[in-house]
Order: sequence, then structure tokens, then C-alpha cells
Amino acid sequence: MTEIIIPPPKIIELIDKVIPAIIKHGSKFEQALLEKKMDQFDFVKEDHPFHAFYLQRLEEQKNKKQEEVKVQQQFQAPTVPKLQTPQIQPTIIPPSFSYKPPPEIGSLQLDAILLAAQYTALYGKEFLQVLFKEQQDVALFDFLKPGKPYFALFSTMVEQYRLALSPSQKLQRRLESEAASLQVVRANLIAEKDNQKQIMEEKKKEEEANKADEENSLYDWSTFKIVQTIDYDDQPAPVSQQVPQKDQVRKTLKSEQKIMQISPITGQEVPIEEFGKHLKYERQHPQYLKDVEMMKERKERAYDSLASGSQIAQNLKDFANADNEPKPQHKYIWDGRQETIQQAVAQKIRELDEEPKPRPELKKKRPVIGPSPSK
Repeated sequence: MTEIIIPPPKIIELIDKVIPAIIKHGSKFEQALLEKKMDQFDFVKEDHPFHAFYLQRLEEQKNKKQEEVKVQQQFQAPTVPKLQTPQIQPTIIPPSFSYKPPPEIGSLQLDAILLAAQYTALYGKEFLQVLFKEQQDVALFDFLKPGKPYFALFSTMVEQYRLALSPSQKLQRRLESEAASLQVVRANLIAEKDNQKQIMEEKKKEEEANKADEENSLYDWSTFKIVQTIDYDDQPAPVSQQVPQKDQVRKTLKSEQKIMQISPITGQEVPIEEFGKHLKYERQHPQYLKDVEMMKERKERAYDSLASGSQIAQNLKDFANADNEPKPQHKYIWDGRQETIQQAVAQKIRELDEEPKPRPELKKKRPVIGPSPSK
């Protein structure tokens, strides 16, 4: 058993950073590190003194990852087995007939391509050469030239028509089985879809793997920098807390409790030792003086609820003068139009009727309440 030498902390940190990438990409990543020929990655070499420590850390990380996967599988919900339904196995699947015309192609152009492809598949290259010589100056037959946009569609259609004219034995068996049952057609279509999906997934995985290899090859593994180092010291022993003794806090005497008294001005509870100061302040407050004046006025009104004879006479005199005051009159002014003559006359009559009429009885001397004057 080889002796394991523990490297310095910086090398340990570098090993811990490199191990996840090695687990993910395998020996290719180790080979890439060796090709870079950097001194800090020499622990990958078998003859290096830190290689045993590197292998130990690598094995620990792999075992840890496997344990995590097992724990996840244990906590996953058990899958309920589905009822097995009889499925029709797809027949041998040769290349199917399929093409997708471009959306911008016209109907006349498409008919010309399909017709030329049919005769080319039937008569071969000789027909294609003759057709090209005769129609090379016609714009409708530009698809015969390799550099034109519709040449790929024309070539695809030639292959499709060639398969239809001389089908292989696999294609014939497929057509016969599909003609016998629509379920076979459905099974073949599903198999084609799954096959195409699998091809696309494999292609995507290859592209991602190539991209990851390119990124790892471009990455400079010597650019690691220590931003901050945190040292975890051992925690000190817990300090034993003092147990509080009983009856440490003395209870206050009843005599120390404050005696409160309700203020007659504000209705608040005030300590008895501050009661005099509180009353002095409230009596000087403007609101208190205003309340005192209002109370005085209320008392005076209560005593003077019955008016005297002179006050009654003065009130009656004021009422009489108010009736004799002339009320403002709103005169109607004619605007000079022929249409409003009748309206102006009617308004004038109404104003004359509303004028106050003379009342001679009011000019007589009114009797005065009270003792009659001596004659």
C-alpha cells in the first residue's frame, strides 16, 4: 500500500476544484490537463507524490455521488405498473416518401419540377441532359442548374420517384402490410417519430460534448485566485450561567405605591403630590379661562330667561319697522322686439298689482304696552 502524502492547502483546494470536471468528462479531461504541461496539475501523473491523495479524493467523490443517487431512488414514489396493451410491432422501416416544398414556390414552378423529376427518374440521366440543353435559357427550368435555389428540391423528388418506380423488397413488404391494416400504418409512423427523435437527441449530446471539450481546452486552469480564507477555530467551552437566587428582588411596600386623584378640570388621574401644581397650570391655561366664561354666560341666561317690559316693546317695534321696509322691485325692461310686446305688458300689469297699497290705519299712533300716561 502506497503512503498517502497530504499536499498543502492550495493544492488540496485545486484538486477539489478539478475532481468534479474529471468525474463528469472522464479520462479525456485528465489527458487534456497532461497535455497542457502545467506544474500545478502534475498530481494527475502516476509518479507524482500527491497522486495517491488525488486518487483517494476522486474515489471519495465518486462514492458520495453514488450514495446520493441511491438516497434519491429510495425516496422516490413507487411507480404503478401500467396495464399492458397489445401493441403491433412495426415492420422493417425503409426510407419513407416525404418532401416539403418551399413556401415561396409557385404552382407552375412546382408542376414543372415534379414533371421533370418523374421523367428523369424514368429515363435516367440521358433525358436530363437533353432537357437541360433545350431549356437552359428558359427561366422556368433554372432548377436544372446546380447553383439555383430549387435544385435541391428537384434532386429529392427524383430520388422519391425512383423509389416509387423500382421499390425495394423492404418497401414492398411495408406497403403490403400497411395496405392490410391501418394499425400497422400508425405503428410505423410512431416508430419513425421515435427513431427521428433519438437521432436528434444523440446529435444534440454530441454537440454539447464537443462544446464542453472546446471550453475546457480554452480555459486557463492557472487563473485560480484565493479571494478570502476563512479559518474555523474551535468554539470555546460554554460558560455556565449563574442560577438566579430566590427572593433576590424585594417586594415594594404598599406605602411606596403612588396615590392618584382625579382632576375636576380635565378628568385625568394625577398623583396626589402633583395635584396642586396640576390645578395651578390648568387654571392658567387659555382653554380653562374660556370654559369659565362660558359657564358664567350660561348662568346669566338661566337667570334672565324672562324678558322685561321694555325689551318686549322694543322687539315689537323692530317687527313693525321690518314690515314697513320697502322690498326691492325687479322691473321688467322691454327689449324692443315686436314678439315680446304682450309679454312686457303682462309683466308691467303684474308689477302694478304687487306694489304695496297705502294703509292709513298704520299712520295712527299705536298703543304702548305698560301703564297709560296721565292726561
